[in-house]
Amino acid sequence: MSNQLSVKGKVVHIGQLQKLEKITKREFVIETPETYAQMVKFELIGDKTEILDSVSLGMEVDVFFNLRGRKWNENYYTSLQAWRVVVDSNADTKPKENANDPIGDLPF
Repeated sequence: MSNQLSVKGKVVHIGQLQKLEKITKREFVIETPETYAQMVKFELIGDKTEILDSVSLGMEVDVFFNLRGRKWNENYYTSLQAWRVVVDSNADTKPKENANDPIGDLPF
């Protein structure tokens, strides 16, 4: 079974770098463009945390990730470990201006 997957969406949250006992970790969330949008949380581990240095809120991205699962103390945990984030340079990430706003039409 291949567990390398990808999903597209807009970045809606970027967490702070967390330094744990043996690893560094950073989480982020994207919103998928479906009719019923999904908020999907990913984590970056180790040197992969630097990937988010060039990503901002509102950017459209393609996230490549591995599905991870484990058992600990009779509980089961699942995580989505991102290993690549590609910014969609064709997407319009600027907020749309309100067409009814007369101040927005001023040339200065």
